[in-house]
Amino acid sequence: ASGHKQPRPTESSPDSEARCRYLRVSSLPGNCTKSELQLMFEPYGRVEECKVVRSGYHTDETSVDIGLVDMSCTREATNAKKNTASSSDFNVCQ
Repeated sequence: ASGHKQPRPTESSPDSEARCRYLRVSSLPGNCTKSELQLMFEPYGRVEECKVVRSGYHTDETSVDIGLVDMSCTREATNAKKNTASSSDFNVCQ
């Protein structure tokens, strides 16, 4: 034994997995509902939970709502983000 420790393989923690499943959707139309948000993301996988956060109004009286979407796994969240990236209606961040 040379006294050097061998690196141990790391496993992803449940916390990091959970964080990677969440998507933040900005620039939602002011009339977007939780059901509509869920329908937007269901083609990309199972939506565990979603909600629309009403954050107020800009000076031009348009709503500044965001959506929070929890997909069932990282792969589905990444797929949803990739497939909605070209949408000019809203922005998706992971």
